[in-house]
Formats: sequence, C-alpha cells, structure tokens
Amino acid sequence: MAEPRQLISCSLAFTRQAHLEHDWTPQPGMDPVHCLGVTVCAHCGLEIEDKAAPSIDGRQKPHWAHVPGGYSICYPQQASKSPRAEPAP
Repeated sequence: MAEPRQLISCSLAFTRQAHLEHDWTPQPGMDPVHCLGVTVCAHCGLEIEDKAAPSIDGRQKPHWAHVPGGYSICYPQQASKSPRAEPAP
C-alpha cells in the first residue's frame, strides 16, 4: 500500500489564480505532495474556503469564508453594501 501524500496547498500569492486539485514537488528530489486546489472570491479575488457544517436535517449548505479573514465582508469600507465571500464561476 502506498503511503498517503502530504497535503500542502499552493500559495495563492504565488499562483495568483484559482486552480484544481493536483500533485506537485516542492523541491527537486523531494517526495510529491498533494494540493487540494484553491478557490477565490468572485468579488475581491482573495482565497476562500467552505466552512459549512452539516445541519440537523443532514443537508450541508455552503458557507464561504475568506482565508485569512474568516466571515469578514469583501470591502470593509462599504459596510452593509459589501458582498460576502462567494466562489468565482
């Protein structure tokens, strides 16, 4: 049985774009690691992740949050008019 690959996400600062799940090698000669991909916000372009938890009825509704930043709004200077994290299409 093969050993599980270490999970290491690509840096959004380096890739500057959303990308799908893939394997990559951090340095030549190192064992490959696995990236689960990066999802970016449709409004501000920052990295987001789904922090949803299953509800009592068993359905799980997505609850997107900025990484870092949590459940903050996209544009603090716009207060109540600012959108919240939502994945880009």
